[in-house]
Amino acid sequence: MADLYGYRIDDYINGLPDGDEYKTLFTTMDRHHSCPVDSVISMIQEFKSKGGLETQTLLGMITVEQGDSIAGMEMIRNAAERECSIAEILLYGPN
Repeated sequence: MADLYGYRIDDYINGLPDGDEYKTLFTTMDRHHSCPVDSVISMIQEFKSKGGLETQTLLGMITVEQGDSIAGMEMIRNAAERECSIAEILLYGPN
């Protein structure tokens, strides 16, 4: 991940407590290319069981990466409109 104001975002994310939704979200996104499919599916199912806008955002991000940018961005946009901060950052933050 990138540096932000001299701090590595990895260090911040890794410092979050286990079970934190944002830590799980970013860890999943970082690892989903190298993890076995079953592992990624179980992480997504864990998010789904919790429900929430972060899950919708994660699924939108994965959908975009799998090639369906229209459906994925719609999922992210929907979460942002419902005030999910991570979705807002993805949509409106710097590239």
